[in-house]
Amino acid sequence: MAEAESNQTEQAWLRRMLFLCKRGNLETELLLSAYSLTLLHACEADRRLFEQLLLESDQALFNWLLKDPSANNVTGHEIPTCYQGLIDAIRNNYLITNQ
Repeated sequence: MAEAESNQTEQAWLRRMLFLCKRGNLETELLLSAYSLTLLHACEADRRLFEQLLLESDQALFNWLLKDPSANNVTGHEIPTCYQGLIDAIRNNYLITNQ
């Protein structure tokens, strides 16, 4: 019974994340949605950080995820330190799953 409840909770979390991944541009949405699937059985801290990232603006997410990382010094487009590892993981996940 507890396992079934846990599965329902995880599935509810995933549906909510997939909804929050819907963005104004398809590229960002694809990257975020693909990564959210990897978090289904992740630790609570990883999930919370991802949820926090989804609260950021569409433009910020687009710049962080799709702009050239070497051009990260453009004012207003710097990836916050707390998100740098997550942004790299999202990019790498998409590259790996789409090879």
